[in-house]
Amino acid sequence: IPGLTFENVKGSVSYHGSTPDFSDVTANIYGGTLTATGTYDLDARTYHLEGHGEGLSASKALPKQHLKCSVDLDIAIDSRGSARETTTSGSFRSGPGSYRLIVFDSLAGRFTDQYHDLQFYDADIEIAGGHIITDGFRIKNKKLTLAPVYVYDENDRLLMVYNQNDKLAPDL
Repeated sequence: IPGLTFENVKGSVSYHGSTPDFSDVTANIYGGTLTATGTYDLDARTYHLEGHGEGLSASKALPKQHLKCSVDLDIAIDSRGSARETTTSGSFRSGPGSYRLIVFDSLAGRFTDQYHDLQFYDADIEIAGGHIITDGFRIKNKKLTLAPVYVYDENDRLLMVYNQNDKLAPDL
C-alpha cells in the first residue's frame, strides 16, 4: 500500500496470470497488527484489499495531529490504478485516549476516503458523563462540512445540538 511501512509481513501468494492473490497476510504496522487478503493486477495496476487491524496507534498513524489512542478497524481499499481512483472505506473503534486536552473513553464510526474527500458517518465520541454523536462530517479539499452534532448525558438525555449553519440551537 503506497506510503505505509509494514514489518514482519507473512502470508500466502498465488498467481493467476498477471494477478497475484494474497491470503492469510499478517503484518505489524503503527504499533499494532493487520490481517489482510487482496488481489493486485500487475498489468492494470489495480488492486483490492480487505483487512482488520488491532491495537493500531493513532499517534503513529497520524503524527502531529495530537490524537492518542489505540484503534481497531476494518478496512477495504479499491484502486483503479491511481490515487484519484482509489477508495478506502471501513469502520473503527478506539480505546480510551485524548485529542489535545480533550479526554475520551472511545471513538467509533465509519469512513470513506476518495482523493481529497474524507467522510465520517455514525461518529460517536464517548466521554465521561455522555456521548457526542453526529451522522457525519466531511473534509473535501480541506473544507469541513458538519452534520448536526448532538450532545447526550449519561442517561441518553439530549443536552445540546450544534448545527454548523445555526451555531448553537436553543436550549432544549
